[in-house]
Amino acid sequence: MKKLFFIGLRQASRYSLSEYSAYDVVLILGKSDIKNISEDLMSRFTRTHFVDDVCDKYKVLCRLEYTEVFKIIKNELENNEEALFFCQDEANIELVARLREDFKIFGMKTKEAAFFRDKMEMKLKIANSGLRVPKNCYLNQNSDTDYYNHLKDKLGDKIIIKPINSAASNGVFLVSSYEDFKLFFNSLYSKDYTYEAEEFISGRMYHVDTVIFQRKVYFIESCIFNVPPLDFTNGYSTSSFPIKSNNSKVKDFALSCVEALGMPDGIQHTEVFLNDNEEMVFIESGARAPGLFVIDLYKETFGINILDLEVSLFMNKKRFDVKTSDGKHAFSVVWPTKNGTINKNNMPALTGNYNITWNYKEGQLLKKSKNAIDILAFILVYNESYDNALKDFETLKHFEIANFITN
Repeated sequence: MKKLFFIGLRQASRYSLSEYSAYDVVLILGKSDIKNISEDLMSRFTRTHFVDDVCDKYKVLCRLEYTEVFKIIKNELENNEEALFFCQDEANIELVARLREDFKIFGMKTKEAAFFRDKMEMKLKIANSGLRVPKNCYLNQNSDTDYYNHLKDKLGDKIIIKPINSAASNGVFLVSSYEDFKLFFNSLYSKDYTYEAEEFISGRMYHVDTVIFQRKVYFIESCIFNVPPLDFTNGYSTSSFPIKSNNSKVKDFALSCVEALGMPDGIQHTEVFLNDNEEMVFIESGARAPGLFVIDLYKETFGINILDLEVSLFMNKKRFDVKTSDGKHAFSVVWPTKNGTINKNNMPALTGNYNITWNYKEGQLLKKSKNAIDILAFILVYNESYDNALKDFETLKHFEIANFITN
């Protein structure tokens, strides 16, 4: 029997697991996720294994212990069953690539995976292909004024600082003054990470999501953000709206970036800017599915689950035609947590239908989001009319779903 291994909890609930009933579906998680997985989700897998993991300071990235994962898979494959590995967890992309090499399994290997994890190597690879990236450099552990002025001269008056291998806007900081620079080192800097400093890009930000198999593109769609994800940690909601009109400039640029990174089989999530000079600028790309409930958004809008599409392509190991359907016009909004006690606001009138999910209850005392996974609430709005969907998008993109009372 063919075995499908799913590594990590991220997006595991969004696979159509009932469609894989003819196979053993095995979930491997870190012990830090024992408290996060429901009994219902565990029951949908043939088996679930827990291994030791090591989490970063903010518990955004938890890396599984390789030797334990290797041992589990070796035991699972004792009868030389055919196997495939799937992972949407940024922290374990390289681990899974290494497993594919060690077990001689089809899929992205470590050389390709490395370019999707190290943001500095990633941008160098893109730049060497003649594509625009922000000016950038490694950040030294130096908070004096001379070094700050040196960075300003090199990168501009506004500077983005971020870890080279984190995710979910974790540890990302906008520096607009020397006071900001000192604040970063005093409050956010962690020896757990290597940091980069890069040019601040102003313009419209998009994410482009692709599913590729044997260098053929089976899915490519783009969404516009209402604000860059960095603003989420500054208290702003983040909206993602699919662009159904001709958006070839954005899509073509993002696909060129994925090609420059090796065009591996599977899903890629790429973030780009169309800057104020109408120039495309690469920001970063991940060899995994998008977050912030975009899987649901694409399913509503285009009638396709890109996670299942990846599994189908890998299982069949051959090209086939994929038809997306024009579903409803959907978009999503996520709201961050803030300091204080939650006081929910009434929803404004919308033309479309919606599903809203709250991660916290009225009256809970919370702290502000430190990254893009500290989510207060999420809404998926869907509409029969594109124009009405745009109206709802405009209504919600600055709407505060709750007040936070601080006494």
